[in-house]
Amino acid sequence: MAAPKLTPDQKEKLKIMRQRIGPPADALRAHIKQHSRARKAVRAALADGPRTVPQIAQAAGIDPADALWHLTAMRKYGELREAGQDGDYVLYELLAKPQG
Repeated sequence: MAAPKLTPDQKEKLKIMRQRIGPPADALRAHIKQHSRARKAVRAALADGPRTVPQIAQAAGIDPADALWHLTAMRKYGELREAGQDGDYVLYELLAKPQG
């Protein structure tokens, strides 16, 4: 899902806002970078097929609570779905990316 194009007026307002508040803090940039790496690792862990939260966390090298947080967000935004059960755990699988 691509972000909508900004109008020239919106671009100008964004430029003014950036001049007023300055660039994002280094801590914020580091957090976003870590978040992106974790999300990429979760996708890679699911590339071979459905897995449980503990399996995804181990394969991605992240805490199971963080893995669950990413999975919940990814499910909400249509990137994956529940694919059954493995004992007491839900299996998650990636959905195919839409063509376009």
